[in-house]
Amino acid sequence: MAKDPAALLYIDKWFVATKEMKADCRGWYLNLILHQFDKGDLPNDVEELANLADVRISEYQQFQQVWEQVLKHKFQQNGNNRLANAFAKQILANREVYKEKRGHAGKISAFCKYVRKHLCQDENIIFLAKQNIDFDNVGELDANTIQHLFQQVLEQMPQQTPEQKVNYRNVNVNVNTSKEDIGGVGEKEETRTAANEVSKNVFLVPEMVAVFKEFQPRYHVQQSKDFPALLLLAQTIGEAEKVNYLTPAGFETVKRTWAAIAEFVAKDSFYGRFSLAQIEKHIQSIFLKMQEANSQTAQTSKQAVKTTTIQNNADAADAARQILANKYGANAAQA
Repeated sequence: MAKDPAALLYIDKWFVATKEMKADCRGWYLNLILHQFDKGDLPNDVEELANLADVRISEYQQFQQVWEQVLKHKFQQNGNNRLANAFAKQILANREVYKEKRGHAGKISAFCKYVRKHLCQDENIIFLAKQNIDFDNVGELDANTIQHLFQQVLEQMPQQTPEQKVNYRNVNVNVNTSKEDIGGVGEKEETRTAANEVSKNVFLVPEMVAVFKEFQPRYHVQQSKDFPALLLLAQTIGEAEKVNYLTPAGFETVKRTWAAIAEFVAKDSFYGRFSLAQIEKHIQSIFLKMQEANSQTAQTSKQAVKTTTIQNNADAADAARQILANKYGANAAQA
């Protein structure tokens, strides 16, 4: 990873650490700290340190004395038998972590931007791509690399119907032939069309949001958290229903099941307060509670039918007795 073009110098800590130093000592100390920022650590040798600190020949004896009395205590020896200031070392370590995170986020951002512009506008597919690509092990991103990564993601997606297989295949072929600054507009448009034909079958998350808000209209959707959760819910429901949510039939099945779940959650005193992300985490518990509720409803219905039948039979018997009493008298009805 490239070195930082500048060094982080915390003024307050610098003033405290150098408050009682003389000017020459402070200057040498600053030079050594800057060299540590550049090299990571320093040689464990006074002569080499003097050279790095820009000590003049006439000042060398003074530097030796200052080193032993003051500066030596500002550095510790590491496993490589070299010296490092602890605070400067921590700054360097924190910068490395920051640059790695920024580099990772930058790769994801560049990938998504290129895919949206040239390959596919469906956020569900883009989300799946981000989840299935190990950007830490991806080098510099260019058009060819992004197209290759996107093609690999498409190949991993479920392909159940002949129509889907044709659509995915078309995307793969066109990804290989649609390169930045190569070919005409027609090639890029053809790639977008093929990718969007695939995306028509997976434009599910916005539909699931609409279904959920039918039962909880005041729910505030957080796209960064709720959309990934809904996509995982769609996959879970598809597996439970044994359908592929990328197909039109599977799409409708998942929507129907999700509507039942959304209605149950909205009416439940406990789960009704959950966010979509929390619902995704507890979906198995919700399934079990729904099954228990359905089982109790079925038993109640059977009992109601049985009670109604008994009552109907009793009513019929009373009616028969009344008919007999009217025709033959009370004694005949009691016989």
